[in-house]
Amino acid sequence: MYKTFIFLHIVSAILATGPLFMIFPLLRYAERERIDQSDTIIVPIQKAVWVVMHGGHLVVTTGVLLIIFGPYPWHTSWVVLTVLVMLLCSFFLATAYSKQWKAFEREHWTNKQLWSNVRRVTWIYIGIMLMMLWLMVTKPVLWSF
Repeated sequence: MYKTFIFLHIVSAILATGPLFMIFPLLRYAERERIDQSDTIIVPIQKAVWVVMHGGHLVVTTGVLLIIFGPYPWHTSWVVLTVLVMLLCSFFLATAYSKQWKAFEREHWTNKQLWSNVRRVTWIYIGIMLMMLWLMVTKPVLWSF
């Protein structure tokens, strides 16, 4: 059963990160074709973020199951740090993209500013996810009880 949870955890991690890489070609297309903020670009980005959010729910669920049924206790340093980074990631994802759309409308950004900020936010989120991946793969022991 533990191996099944590992497999599900890996698949959910792919769902929680993979769709974000779809955003980069969309942004390149929007910049090259000088597309303004339109449903052509925004809807696919919002759908990708939606898949990422729900993939994150699966990551959390399978991660909890792995800790419950696995050999690692909750107080292990890499588990604690992964949970902290996950909380940061959840907060960031919940606010980052919606702030970009609202700022675009409120502050009358140019399309170039919007696409640049969406690209930056996407790379930050991917970086946070890579930190979590590093913690889960390397399992560093920073303290022990």
